Amino acid sequence: MKKPVLAMLLAAALVFAVACGGGGGGGSAPAAGSIGTPENPVTVRTSFTAGEFTDDLIVRSMAELPGLIVEREEVDDTRLMAMIAAGTAPDIVRMYAAQSLPMWVTRGLAMPIQDYVDKSDIIDEADFLPIVDVFRWDGKTTGVGPLYGIPKDWSLDLTVWINKVHFQNAGIPIPNEKVPLTFEEYADYAQRLHVANADGTTAVYGAGNHQFNFNNLMFIQSLMQQQGLSIWSDDYTKVNLNNDNVKYIFNVLNNLVMSKTNVSPLNPAPAWDGDIFRENLLAMKTNGYWYSGVVRGFNQTETQRQDQEIVQEDVMMLPAVMMSKDSIRLSACTHACGGILLAQSQNPDAAWRLFEWFLGPAGEAIDRAKGGWGLPSYRSLMELLPDETEFDKQAMRIQLDEIENSSQLYVQMNPYLNYSAVESLINKYVDPIYFGESTIDEALPQLERDIQLLIDEGIAVVNG
Repeated sequence: MKKPVLAMLLAAALVFAVACGGGGGGGSAPAAGSIGTPENPVTVRTSFTAGEFTDDLIVRSMAELPGLIVEREEVDDTRLMAMIAAGTAPDIVRMYAAQSLPMWVTRGLAMPIQDYVDKSDIIDEADFLPIVDVFRWDGKTTGVGPLYGIPKDWSLDLTVWINKVHFQNAGIPIPNEKVPLTFEEYADYAQRLHVANADGTTAVYGAGNHQFNFNNLMFIQSLMQQQGLSIWSDDYTKVNLNNDNVKYIFNVLNNLVMSKTNVSPLNPAPAWDGDIFRENLLAMKTNGYWYSGVVRGFNQTETQRQDQEIVQEDVMMLPAVMMSKDSIRLSACTHACGGILLAQSQNPDAAWRLFEWFLGPAGEAIDRAKGGWGLPSYRSLMELLPDETEFDKQAMRIQLDEIENSSQLYVQMNPYLNYSAVESLINKYVDPIYFGESTIDEALPQLERDIQLLIDEGIAVVNG
């Protein structure tokens, strides 16, 4: 018998899948290369990190997939693109699909895997949760068309974690877990939750800066889509940032930074949000379900309790922030870490064997689900997620509510842009605002101009 909350979550996910649809299949994987045999092994390389595809997994995969020699090669975006140009890139590429898949497909770098899935004895497409559709792209819309990959795990990354003790100390009622905070409410709480030391330094940061900040284009686009708007033209050939809606978002964020109550370049923290939250120095942060894996370690031992000064019972998860009370509900996955098969792979059949082994609903995927480090991609694994403590149950209630009520689980990204390059541009123009060297009215036209140049360059690459 499935646990009640998880059973409800599975039902909600099924309703969401039927309502929103994943689009058709389409696309064929090239039938080329060997699958590998013990006598004639084939080398398959992946760019998954050592923390995800460990040395132990390399050994296990080769033992369970005779005929494969498995190698891991971690690369950044710049090196990966250079390797693709040289024809030396890994066969299985680690990817944040929500950010990057459209660009990879548009440039002909990703191999469609629908034929492989259809023939698989391990992966059943009917078992997919709706998030798998983030690896679909039909040339116009994320979530529709051929399938190009599968998430390793995923979270609705704009959900909110709070330390209830800090809310109580500030005299702020604990928010209703069924009612998303608005954009302005979150910023207001951040300022009210801040605690200063006698010398004016920060004792407790009101909010972190992970996800909830200027340079997270996914966050900006999610707030726009909640209003039925977009920063992109319908054909993605133009960007529109220099408008009143984006200015409003930037002004709220800037006012929060200038208050020096959240983590920012004007009020830097000694570590990233997840660490200072654990150390009781942060009242509120924006992260997905995967952070529950960190929280579960809070009260495991007496030593951890002393070091972390916080226990699971202090922590609560809230829905993703909404632009306003009457916004279209949208809780976005901004990453969806998973894998694709590189279109130029010389041995796609062998690469698929490893892909299926690592990203299918068995083995390592089962272990990942049991640990609660992100949500699985398969309905059949949902019942394995932690559901023992009240903390576990409350976090799962939020997942149920988000999936059931969100109009979409991802935002639409531009297929002509390298996401990392855009983030660098945003930092270039936003950082001077903090220090009085620029203004939002000056920065947005410049940022829009340079992003447009990147789009034009991307179009030129696609058109040859």
